Amino acid sequence: MRTSLWLAVSVSAWIGFAAPQLCGAESGPREATAPRVPVPFSESFPLHCQSNDRDYDLYVRYPDSYHEEKNKDRRYPVIYICDAQWDFFLISGIYPTLLFDRKVEEAILVGMAWGGRTSNYWMYRGIDYTPAPMAGRNPDGGGAEKTLAALKSEIVPWVEHHLRADPHRRVLTGSSYGGLFVIYALLTEPDLFSGYIAPTPALLYADNFLPRMEISSAGKRKPARGRLFLTAGELESNEWRQSILDFERALASRKNDGLFIQTMIIPGAGHSGQKAEAFTRGLVFIFGN
Repeated sequence: MRTSLWLAVSVSAWIGFAAPQLCGAESGPREATAPRVPVPFSESFPLHCQSNDRDYDLYVRYPDSYHEEKNKDRRYPVIYICDAQWDFFLISGIYPTLLFDRKVEEAILVGMAWGGRTSNYWMYRGIDYTPAPMAGRNPDGGGAEKTLAALKSEIVPWVEHHLRADPHRRVLTGSSYGGLFVIYALLTEPDLFSGYIAPTPALLYADNFLPRMEISSAGKRKPARGRLFLTAGELESNEWRQSILDFERALASRKNDGLFIQTMIIPGAGHSGQKAEAFTRGLVFIFGN
């Protein structure tokens, strides 16, 4: 079943915050006169994944030209968005501006938000996007392997069966824990995506688990390839920024001609406030010549 996507606009939205809502869904009391604003060209589809026993709402934004008769056989790149409950709406706002400036090409946006009985975003991202448990702080972590299996064997096939998606041009995006998952996908399934955007990935997680895994598996795994865009905020801790710079250097030292990396320290930005610029510059890097 498909559902149109809406933003609920209330007094809180007028002062700068709009909470995403699905058409027809109620999140609690709201003003009876508050209008709901549609997210253009967008729909939501429920999907249960057996690989990790998760319910998802897949938020889909179609390119403007998708439904034109002349494009009925055209296939589009797909940008898969982690933490879609937040970042689908952000990237949906950014992407048309880049199209207007001819910095990117038309693409399908697919946001992956937890839905139904697994809609506790904060809890499930700590489980599903992390590569290992972390004693004391995140003992239930370590679900990245199953999440990636769900993405590879269920979500991507669903998208490429139901939408006119180009299977050779998949991009994965995610920030913080989502960025950690993006890096995990790059290292463990290097043929699944051709582009990766990972603003401020949580590489310090579990005593630098992923950087240590990259070092220990170098020369043993299939080489990473495609385009990878990394950022850190200038206002983040020195240790956090350095972990990202060190990881970039480690990847670059593998002399892998198939992987192109760009890293940026975003001036004046902290951990979350950098995302708009990070996604903007990352998308331009991925689609640039």
